[in-house]
Amino acid sequence: MNTIPTTSKRARIPYTVLGDGGSGGKRHFERLSLLVLNRGKSIFKTDFLKEIESLGFAEVISIENPGVNYDVESISRKFPFVKFLLLQESCSPGEQINLGLEEAKSEYVYTV
Repeated sequence: MNTIPTTSKRARIPYTVLGDGGSGGKRHFERLSLLVLNRGKSIFKTDFLKEIESLGFAEVISIENPGVNYDVESISRKFPFVKFLLLQESCSPGEQINLGLEEAKSEYVYTV
């Protein structure tokens, strides 16, 4: 397990937010958000998000690297409970976590 401190003096990474992370389903984890760092190809993205939906997190934030190879806009319509952060520049996993923590509304955030 690694610990990555959040800092206020970091470079600002430009990104676009797609979706609002709202969910009409039952939430089992009211105070827990899920932060998904996408590493590499996401050929099973829809299957993964279907599984995540059934878990009932308060919100799901998916960090997308520049140049994603699938249609995020259509996926965001299928999964309105996910907030997609579309990065415009490459950054380290620690920086991605910091961005996700800034966007998260829950008290706790679990990162995968």
